[in-house]
Amino acid sequence: AVANFAIFEKENIFRDGRPVFVRLAPVDPRSLMQGDYMRLNFALPDRMDRDDHPPGGRRPTVLVRPDPALPSAYTLHLPSALEPRQSDDIEVPLSAKDGGWVFVNDAWFFKEGDAQKFEGARYGEFRILPSGSALLVGMADDQLRPIR
Repeated sequence: AVANFAIFEKENIFRDGRPVFVRLAPVDPRSLMQGDYMRLNFALPDRMDRDDHPPGGRRPTVLVRPDPALPSAYTLHLPSALEPRQSDDIEVPLSAKDGGWVFVNDAWFFKEGDAQKFEGARYGEFRILPSGSALLVGMADDQLRPIR
């Protein structure tokens, strides 16, 4: 039942989530134990400290905001009481990983032998629901063209 609910939840995000492209920096092209993959490093805001923990045991969040320089691309910002939210902002909780925080996921796995196709990846393609639930669904090049 738990596995079926998790699958249902991911399908819902994939089907109903807003397409969002976030700039990435591939880190590592391969894992001998796991097959071909890229470690991902999304640009979290400069003020995001690895030790940041909001009060009440909640996870820290970032605002996913349209990038004025590139339509369909988005940037990550820290929520601030001093800065008003924009109408297109989506608040997404970060995930704990290795003593720090990551945006949604830190790896993209692909079929063995496809590494060369993904060398040009510059954006992660996500689907994000208004609730902040997010799913990494693909990679895109610097023109936001999906890499298949």
